[in-house]
Amino acid sequence: MDRFFAPHVPVTSFVQIVLFSAHTGALLRRGQPCAGVQPLV
Repeated sequence: MDRFFAPHVPVTSFVQIVLFSAHTGALLRRGQPCAGVQPLV
């Protein structure tokens, strides 16, 4: 999923997917930070 969002994030930022349970609020999964690839200009 991180790789899907990376093209929409500027190169000076990063995207990280974090999933929480809607029922318990418990952390289900934390993805690795992925650098953005969208050019600034």
